[in-house]
Amino acid sequence: MANGDIAAAAGYTTFSSSQAHSLGYDDINYVLDQVANEKARATTAEGGLVATSKIIISTSTPTEVDGALWFKPVS
Repeated sequence: MANGDIAAAAGYTTFSSSQAHSLGYDDINYVLDQVANEKARATTAEGGLVATSKIIISTSTPTEVDGALWFKPVS
């Protein structure tokens, strides 16, 4: 499975492999796959600690983060 496939299936925006490899799209897609895997793990019986509604992915600081996971994309 190519990097980014899991993330795309989870609804994340990924980068196409037609872009220049030097732009790092493959690394970004790999990290998004890891985030998607962790989100899936954390919301199953194995993790069971974080509800999907408590995962925030935002470029700005959320008004309330109490008990939530906050991922801030770095550009």
